[in-house]
Amino acid sequence: MKLSINGILTLSGLTDAEMASLKSENEWPNPQIQIAENMGRYTAHIPSLVEVWIEKDGVLFLPRGYLDRLLEQFTPEIIDDQRTTAPVDMPPLEGVTYREYQQDLLDQAYQHQQGTLTAPTGSGKSIMGMALIAHHGQRSLILVNSKELASQWKREILKWMGIEAGTVGGGKWIEGEEITVAMLQTLHRNPEKAAELFSRHGLTLVDETHRVAAQTFSEVIGWSSTLYRYGLTATPHRRDGLHDLIHRCVGETIATIHPDQVEQQGGIVPATIKIIQTGFTPSWAVDSWSDYLGELVESEERNQLIASIAMQSSQSTPTLILTDRVDHVGNIAAFLDDALEIHGKLPAKERRSRMERIAGHQITIGTTGLLGEGLDVSGWGVLVMATPISSKVRLLQACGRVLRPHPGKQRGYIADLVDDHGFSGSSRNKRLAIYQERGFDVIQ
Repeated sequence: MKLSINGILTLSGLTDAEMASLKSENEWPNPQIQIAENMGRYTAHIPSLVEVWIEKDGVLFLPRGYLDRLLEQFTPEIIDDQRTTAPVDMPPLEGVTYREYQQDLLDQAYQHQQGTLTAPTGSGKSIMGMALIAHHGQRSLILVNSKELASQWKREILKWMGIEAGTVGGGKWIEGEEITVAMLQTLHRNPEKAAELFSRHGLTLVDETHRVAAQTFSEVIGWSSTLYRYGLTATPHRRDGLHDLIHRCVGETIATIHPDQVEQQGGIVPATIKIIQTGFTPSWAVDSWSDYLGELVESEERNQLIASIAMQSSQSTPTLILTDRVDHVGNIAAFLDDALEIHGKLPAKERRSRMERIAGHQITIGTTGLLGEGLDVSGWGVLVMATPISSKVRLLQACGRVLRPHPGKQRGYIADLVDDHGFSGSSRNKRLAIYQERGFDVIQ
């Protein structure tokens, strides 16, 4: 067996038994079949397996995240290591005292060249990511999936390391001397330039790693030839259960911080969930989730209820309203004075301007995709979930918006709205199980 390592793993000289074993380790039953069957849909066109291997002329190609598991089971006769390094003088983080759980995670991570780091909202993922970069002293790429996250990383790098990071994305392609923050979408549109970019670096850090399993993002990770590859995530889960896809992209989980550790050391505040019955009943014609959301968004009584909850809570603490629909933002805002509206359809310049004004508003209304994860805003004390969330990843990310510590904040409060409909009830039951798992206080 010969193994070549760069952005992916290339294996040749395999026996039939080795080929079969490696394929079986990198394929899973396709959960879309069960989902389609549950909805009474046709399934013959859906592949029976989700495969992350490719075989061509007896050569097997696998994602590099599988490397550690591969070497646990096999001993290749030849290993051709083509991973890239790019040593550079990297300054330490200024004025940072690591919490015990942060230092423990870093000590574990330093022992590995790749892997997934799991740490909840409020644990200081960006600080730990920069510590990894400083420790290894390699030109580094930080991969993100939104302009807002890119801007946030650049600010943090300048603040703690004194480095002006480069930017790839938003119409720019400017490499930094030490660190570059790059948009995954931009890299995907420029595969040749992206591969060259990776070849000039020695470390790749992927933020919000749970997103990399999407085909677009996993392709980009497959171009990353850097010796060190790490992923940061608060929730290494997929709604369809294919969590292994995340690990195949970046690597197995090598260190984990539990939310209790962060709460005990003041990194996050406790959460209280208030279940609120809206009284909203969709029409009899609603037979899909999309139809349900469509009617929900247009319900004036329900939107007025959301607005009244936010008005009451905003008298004592800044309040965030999250919805999955852009038009819902405006519909709710119509019942509020001076609420800050933020969503992806705003021009980029205006969106950035509004993001910078969040601290000056008692009520912010935004889309879950834009404000529901990753942002370092500590002032929000109440979250109103204007549309239901079933995904564990998205739910915990959304709740995390109000769990960051802030002067005077004792707890984070989440208003969980439940409608009189089967879709809503099913979604509520999933959320209750997640709340129980995380130890959140629930008031019904």
